[in-house]
Amino acid sequence: IEKEPEAESISAEVKSWLGDRKYFLFMGPPSAIRGIFELLSAFEIAAQSDPDICLVCLFRSDAILDNEKISQRISSMAVKDRIYTRWQSVSPVELNSFIKAGYVTVMPFVMVPSEIPLAVVETARWGKPVITTGPGGTGEYVENFGCAPKVGDINALAKAMLKLSNDSDFYQHSSRVAATTYQNHPTWKQVSAQWLEVAEQAMATE
Repeated sequence: IEKEPEAESISAEVKSWLGDRKYFLFMGPPSAIRGIFELLSAFEIAAQSDPDICLVCLFRSDAILDNEKISQRISSMAVKDRIYTRWQSVSPVELNSFIKAGYVTVMPFVMVPSEIPLAVVETARWGKPVITTGPGGTGEYVENFGCAPKVGDINALAKAMLKLSNDSDFYQHSSRVAATTYQNHPTWKQVSAQWLEVAEQAMATE
């Protein structure tokens, strides 16, 4: 990653809706496998304890997956007025703007990816904590600057959201580690050099 990405201020519409509250950010396809239903249930629990948190969901529009079920679930929630949804893919600049203005990015995968999702690094570059799910390499990586409750544990996910919302020392520490993690992340050039070295070593052993 060679340079800081562009970002603008979030729209007046979002600012007006948000007020002085803070938001947790979900971004990705509207798919159950991404843990959106677990997140909605966890947010419902956390929001009842913390009146100052909101949830922003940026759903990619490249595929119609569980859109209808998700929309129905949100409509049935008592805290639906504290959930902002976008059902159209946003530009890279707008996405960065949402990450930068957000409080925490939440990626509660039902099936945890073996590789570190790029969205984790994209969040860390703005010094923002991450909540994902564990166990696995992604969870272990994220625990350095956020939380990684067990897959499917809605109560643990809600507690993680409340911890980051209410424990300012933990939040500030997580933010600092996130920023440092990004600063120490290899550039694409360095990554390619590492892969080249691995390939050369593999060929040398044949």
